[in-house]
Amino acid sequence: MKILGTIAALVMLCMSPAAAQQSSSVFTMSPGIRAPEEGDVPQAIQDSLNPVRPFWVPIVEVTGLNTSLTLFNRYVANSPFARISFQTVADNFKHGFDFDADKFITNQWAHPFNGALFYNFARSTGHDYWASLTTAMFGSWQWEYFAENEPPAINDWIQTSISGAFLGEMTYRFSSLIIDESATGSERTWREIAAFVVAPTRGFNRLIYGQMFRTTPYGVYEQERMGANVTFGLDNIAPGVDLKNGSKNYSIGLEVTYGQPFRRAVNKPFDFFRMNMALNFGITKPNGYFYGYGVLTGKRVGEENNVVIGLFQHYDYLSNPVYRLGATAIGVGTLFRSSEGAFAGSAHLSGILMGAANSVYAEEFEVASLDSSRDYNFGSGAEVRVELNYQVAIVRLYAGYSFYWLHTMQGAPGDELIGILRPKVFFNIGDRWQAGLEYAFYHRQGRYHGLFPDIDLRSNEQRVFVGYRFGG
Repeated sequence: MKILGTIAALVMLCMSPAAAQQSSSVFTMSPGIRAPEEGDVPQAIQDSLNPVRPFWVPIVEVTGLNTSLTLFNRYVANSPFARISFQTVADNFKHGFDFDADKFITNQWAHPFNGALFYNFARSTGHDYWASLTTAMFGSWQWEYFAENEPPAINDWIQTSISGAFLGEMTYRFSSLIIDESATGSERTWREIAAFVVAPTRGFNRLIYGQMFRTTPYGVYEQERMGANVTFGLDNIAPGVDLKNGSKNYSIGLEVTYGQPFRRAVNKPFDFFRMNMALNFGITKPNGYFYGYGVLTGKRVGEENNVVIGLFQHYDYLSNPVYRLGATAIGVGTLFRSSEGAFAGSAHLSGILMGAANSVYAEEFEVASLDSSRDYNFGSGAEVRVELNYQVAIVRLYAGYSFYWLHTMQGAPGDELIGILRPKVFFNIGDRWQAGLEYAFYHRQGRYHGLFPDIDLRSNEQRVFVGYRFGG
C-alpha cells in the first residue's frame, strides 16, 4: 500500500502543467516545478519559514515513535518479540549485534521504509542529509536494543539506517515538489494530503508546527527538475530462457529522474537521483523490483560540462517467484552525456554494505541466537552498474546491466555472482503516450567451495507496456 500511495502521489505531482514540458536527455528531464535560483528568497525569510530546530527535537520524536510502536506491539498485537524488560535490554547489550531470521520482504523492504520515517523527522526540522542519517541510525539502534527481546540485528541496523536515508531523502524531495504554500482551497488540501502520503513524518511536523496551514508566496523548499514515465502492462517471469512458460502478471511501473547534475559545479546529497520500479500482481502474489541510486557528492568536470564524477548511494530490491536479491551499496560513479543530449549514461563501482540473495542451501544454517533459519543468505561484496540511454526520433533505447558479488556472512558459506541485463525500448505515440518492450536476463553462479554442489542458473522476464511520459 505504501508503494501504491507513493505512485499515486507522484502521478498527481507530475500531472501539473509545469511537468508537461519536453527535453532531449534522460538526465536533463523537464521540470515538475522549477528549481529555485540563488537569491529567489532572502535568507532571513528562508530561515524564518524553515528554521533548523534543535537536534534533540527529532531525537525525541524518534523515541516517541519507537515507544508508541513498542506499546502497540506489546499490548495490542501481543507480539512475542515485544515482551521486553530491563533484563532483555541488558541481554541485548551483553550479546551485541547478530543477524535475524525475518522474512526477506521485512528485512530488505519494510525496514528501509521505517528508517525513512526516522530520517524525515530530522529532515523536516531543517537538518541536512548527514544529520538526518544520524537520526535514522539512532532510531534503528534504539529499536534493536530496547524494543525487542531478540538480539539486535546488524542487518536491520544497516538497512534501516542507510537504505532508510536513501528512501527518506527521496521521499522528502518528492514531497517538496508537491507542497505549494501559495496554494489555497481544495488544491492546497490535496497537495498536503499527497505530501503526507509520500513522507508521513514530515507531514506530522508540518501539522504540529503550523506549516500545513500557512500561506506564503515564497518557495522555501529546495526543488529540482523531475521527469517520470508511468507504465501499465503484462509481465512474464520464467525460469530458464523459455519465453512462454512462467509466472504471468499485470504490471505497473514507474521510472523517475530527478535533478540536473550537469547544471551545478558541485552536487550535494540527492541533488540528482534515479529510480526504476515495477509492481507485478494478479495471478501470483505481488512481486517486483526497485533499482535506485543518488549522488552523495559530485563534481562537474570537462570543458563542455557533460561529465559528473562523485560518490553515489545505491539501493536495490528484487523479489519474484524465481529469484530474490537486495543490496545496499556506496561507491564511486560517473554520469555522462553527449553535447546534443541524445545520449546519456552512467557507470558505477560500489561496495555492498549489506546484501541478501535467496539460496536453496540457506535453510541448512540456523541463526544461532534464534534457533531458526531463513531461505536466503546475508552477505557483503561489490556491485558494478552501467546504464545507457539513446534517443533517436520517436524511439528511446535503454540498456542497464548490474553485476553483484555477495560473499556470505550468514547462511550457506560461499559466493554468489549475479548479473542482470535489462534492455528496454520506448516508442513515442504522440507527445506523451508511449508503448514499449522490456526484457530482463538473470544469470547466477553460486560457488560453495565443496560444501554444496555449485549452481549455475538462468532466468528471464518479459514485459510489454503502454505508458505516459511526464517531463522529458
